[in-house]
Amino acid sequence: MKPCYCINPRCRQPDHPDNNNPTSRYCYSCGSELLLHGKYRVSRLLSDDSGFGIVYEIFEGFEPKILKVLQRRWNKQPKAVELFKREYEVLLTLTQENIKGIPQAKDFFEYQPRDENNLYCLVMEKVDGMDLEKWVQKNDKITQKQAIKWLKEVTLILQKIHQHNWFHRDIKPANIMMRNSGELVLIDFGTAREETQTYYQKMQGQQLTGIVSTGYTPNEQQNGQSVVQSDFFALGRTFVYLLTGQHPSSMYDPYKDVLSWRQETENVDKPLLDFIDHLMAKFPQDRPNNTDSIIQNLENLHQRLQTNSEKVSLVQKILTSTQGIITKKVAPASADPTRQLGNVNFSKGVAGGGLVRHRNKLIIGGGVVVLTVVWWVGDFNFLRFGSLNSANTETNGVESAATLEGGENSENAVIEMSENESVDLTDAENYYNQGNLLREREEYDQAIEEYTRAIEINPNYTDAYYNRGLTYADLERYQEAIADYTRTIAIDPEYLDAYNNRGIIYASLQDFDRAIADYIKVIDSDPSYVLAHNNLGVAYNNLGRFQDAIASYTKAIELNPDYVLAYANRGISYNSLESYENAISDYTKVLSIQPDNADAYYDRGNARNSLGQYQEAIDDYTKAIEIKGDNILAYNNRGISYYNLNSCAQAIADYTKAIEIDSEYPNAYYNRGLCYGQLAENQNALVDFNRAALLYQQQGNENSYQNAIAEIEALSSN
Repeated sequence: MKPCYCINPRCRQPDHPDNNNPTSRYCYSCGSELLLHGKYRVSRLLSDDSGFGIVYEIFEGFEPKILKVLQRRWNKQPKAVELFKREYEVLLTLTQENIKGIPQAKDFFEYQPRDENNLYCLVMEKVDGMDLEKWVQKNDKITQKQAIKWLKEVTLILQKIHQHNWFHRDIKPANIMMRNSGELVLIDFGTAREETQTYYQKMQGQQLTGIVSTGYTPNEQQNGQSVVQSDFFALGRTFVYLLTGQHPSSMYDPYKDVLSWRQETENVDKPLLDFIDHLMAKFPQDRPNNTDSIIQNLENLHQRLQTNSEKVSLVQKILTSTQGIITKKVAPASADPTRQLGNVNFSKGVAGGGLVRHRNKLIIGGGVVVLTVVWWVGDFNFLRFGSLNSANTETNGVESAATLEGGENSENAVIEMSENESVDLTDAENYYNQGNLLREREEYDQAIEEYTRAIEINPNYTDAYYNRGLTYADLERYQEAIADYTRTIAIDPEYLDAYNNRGIIYASLQDFDRAIADYIKVIDSDPSYVLAHNNLGVAYNNLGRFQDAIASYTKAIELNPDYVLAYANRGISYNSLESYENAISDYTKVLSIQPDNADAYYDRGNARNSLGQYQEAIDDYTKAIEIKGDNILAYNNRGISYYNLNSCAQAIADYTKAIEIDSEYPNAYYNRGLCYGQLAENQNALVDFNRAALLYQQQGNENSYQNAIAEIEALSSN
């Protein structure tokens, strides 16, 4: 019997075995009709995480097809329903034109499950094969030859779509299927938009929907300003993934707006690398004008690379013995580009736990608010890799730039390079690359030894000083890190990353004036260096110059409107100025970009607590706890909000949970003691105040210790 699956979202057993009987008309579990639209039976669930839709395999008779069902949570969202219907309309238009390279549209209907609202259903051709994201995961990155072939094939599909005045708006590896026959198919047209509709909406001043696939969507599209060239940007990013095997976001520095991807390719020539960068130009007008231009460029590129390949083969034979030294690169580690420096505290105490000014006032958790400094130590996405011939080549193969650009004689180019290279410098490069490999494996002491050997051979090797400084900082050997950054700057006064990192070290040592001087040097040289504006704000905040800090964060945000750290840090400065509404606005912006940011929920809860918005604060603390279950400060401060709403039992439960997480957290004992006192449970209150007093005394927190003693004396006198 062929399996039969129920698509009712409320069905408890959609794959009930009795459904498989071909005569079964209704689901044995929920009673919903199994024959959809009078002709389709669902055989299995394929995916429940495909954008708006849930994807099933269905059969019309013996012919397999794909059914996409709009997820139930979107059914009442007009925009979501519109996007879902649009996919069918686009596919139907292209199907009627018999255009290859797209899945054919078959049907669209609404289905009424039992005791449930109507579901929107789209039926299309089943493409037997694998999407390119999964293909790379299974087979590894593609070759240069394959890239040119696939680029042309996808562009020809796009050409047909654009000729019908549509653009796709969501090109990415997961949306390109390869049939078992090898033919590529572009799928998922739910975000496609007609060009004339876009133009009309712009003329009317209407905001367009910002469809975003992280790493693949260009800035103008994120801002609701899609154009034909937006598809070309996404196409370029798609081939970055296919040629490197890495998601573009893992190689992208959002603060400097640089995608460092070339070093992750293998045996890809500079002309193709340049062309893909052309597709991904920052501004649409700097990308190809249309698909005809792309196809012509690909033809020229194919011929050019064929000619160069004959020359390159001779170069490879001559350089076989040194190939590893010249081309060896360290793959970027998949680290968080916002990593902080160890456990260093970059902020003096604000909203401190011990600052209790009035008797019976609950103590806000936190002790110290730590401002986030953008730290590059340990993050290989930001290492500047040296190269023997970095001045004249951009390739990661063995051929020289002269060869790739059609130099007079490839053999002469190699001989000239060999004559100019000294053995010592080659050895220095070798030690340097070995240091990078060791550092990537977190073998820091050995990495330092290799960088030192490189420096002994080449005393002006800036990258070796810089990376050794990063490694010293990893080991919290800050003075040595400062010395290496200082040496880097002495050799190359425009090495801005060294100024930025030295500033962070100075800040960690509470030398904020020197930190500020370094950040200002960076900004004077490059006003668009976003990290320096953020870090300058942190330094100002630590000096109590909150308005200056806010100005710096605001500048960072102007340069990068989605810069989460700057919003979060500006919120802290606003909070210090008791400008709570502005702080709430910034934390809300953080959450619009990162919905699962536990710290932003916690900080917004604190601001709302300060405004007396206790229920809203409770909601925020609860969300922070859901995301990060051991959030002791959120439990403590949610308890405060419950206390202010006279819900002492719930407050006590939260303080108790905080104590379970950290039995030496004095604020929770103190605050729970206040709650017990409110309930006239004086004995329990005395136990908690005594415990709090002891812990405060051990921590040297005299003010809070005296407050706890005052509570004990008051209870003892009753």
